[in-house]
Amino acid sequence: MANTILISDHQRKAFNVLGLGLSFMLLMIQKGYARDFSVNWGLHNGSNAESYNQWAEKNRFQIGDSLVFTYTPNDDSVLQVNKDAYKNCSVESPLASYTDGHTVFSLSHSGPYYFISGNKDNCEKNEKLVVVVLADRSNRSSTA
Repeated sequence: MANTILISDHQRKAFNVLGLGLSFMLLMIQKGYARDFSVNWGLHNGSNAESYNQWAEKNRFQIGDSLVFTYTPNDDSVLQVNKDAYKNCSVESPLASYTDGHTVFSLSHSGPYYFISGNKDNCEKNEKLVVVVLADRSNRSSTA
């Protein structure tokens, strides 16, 4: 009788450990797909800005990925804007403004994100970026 209780106790513990292990693995798999994309923001010695949108078109952005903007804080900034402000290089009413020189922006939903330089002259010289995040088609629940 004691043997049966001991075995079922071990089995219960084994199932608990197995369940925790599987949960951890699933969490790591979900988080493991998130990537950081480096964006070398700026006009780079006064020359035309690198083609940010050509770079973005070559990449596949997904929910959970991050953009890491690096730039000189006193010379430039990053503004997240709407489509109209992007087209017109309007720096007046951004959705968000970043000036720290090392901005990490998390892509939290699918669809387009628009970024421009906080320096209107730089924006007009093509220092701007559109990133399109793919829709989540994994059928995963949004709550973990």
